[in-house]
Parts: sequence; structure tokens; C-alpha cells
Amino acid sequence: MKIGIISLPVQDQRRAKEFFCDKLDFEVVRDNDFMGDNQRWIELRPKGAATGIVLTTWLDMPAGSLKGTVILVEDIHATLESLEAKGVAVPELESAPWGRYIQLDDTEGNGWVIQETAVIA
Repeated sequence: MKIGIISLPVQDQRRAKEFFCDKLDFEVVRDNDFMGDNQRWIELRPKGAATGIVLTTWLDMPAGSLKGTVILVEDIHATLESLEAKGVAVPELESAPWGRYIQLDDTEGNGWVIQETAVIA
């Protein structure tokens, strides 16, 4: 088994898509209007990743209710510089035995952890 798609509850699909694509460099897997009722199937994923997200407005999950999803990066400092250059307010870098990370919210209030995993010798 493997996780294919995580449903991400959003209020504004367009705004969320812009954030993930323009700020976090996610790629568009699908963007179709076959959902009806002005709802789109917008599937995104980090470049090179197998698991993606779907920006959902139709599930019984309020926008902003998903917290703690971890995005792994190889170089946290380069990632933070890229985010700041794109206008993202970057909180203070934190450290723990498992790595260095930041916690931030997307445009819809969902909470993310961007983490560089520690190399344990």
C-alpha cells in the first residue's frame, strides 16, 4: 500500500492552487471541471513526489482543518530563502532531534510543517 492523494479542505480552490504552485512550487497533476456545481478536481503534488493533494470543497471537512502534514526538503535554508523571496512570511526555524523545521499555514488555514530531516550517524 501507499498513500496516493490527501484531501485538503479549502474554501477557495483558485487561491489555494496559486499558493501551492506559486509559493511552494507544486505541480498541477489535474485541473478539471467535471465535478459540477462550480467545483473542480484540482490535484497538485510537490515536484518529483508520488503523493499529492486534492483541493476539496465538497467533503465534510471545514477549510483549514488539516494540521501537521509534513513536507520534507533536502535543504531547509534554501527552501526558506525561496519562500521569503516569493513573499511568504517565514516563521523562526526550529530544531528537534528529528530535524530542523518551520510551521506555517496555507491561505486556507491548513497547517504545514516544512522539515529537513536530521542525518543520524
